[in-house]
Amino acid sequence: TEYFDLLLGTNNTYKTKSDHFRKIYADKNPDLTVFIGDGAADMRVAKEFGAESVGVLTNRPREELEEAGATITCETPLEAIPLIKSFLNK
Repeated sequence: TEYFDLLLGTNNTYKTKSDHFRKIYADKNPDLTVFIGDGAADMRVAKEFGAESVGVLTNRPREELEEAGATITCETPLEAIPLIKSFLNK
């Protein structure tokens, strides 16, 4: 797609978000990984793997996502697009 090199969903092969990150780093070895999520666990796993994280405030409060390690937060998934672009322009 225009914005993403790889999209993974949870299934029998990739049961956890950590499984997803291991697959990404094994196959792609990316210079930059941006993870978009709406829960504290999402932010923690992104931090664990050294990824930038965008916390979307659809599920949990901003403070919780920030405390869990969110690089940045936004109100809606659509607002994440310019944030992703900002990581690319660093």
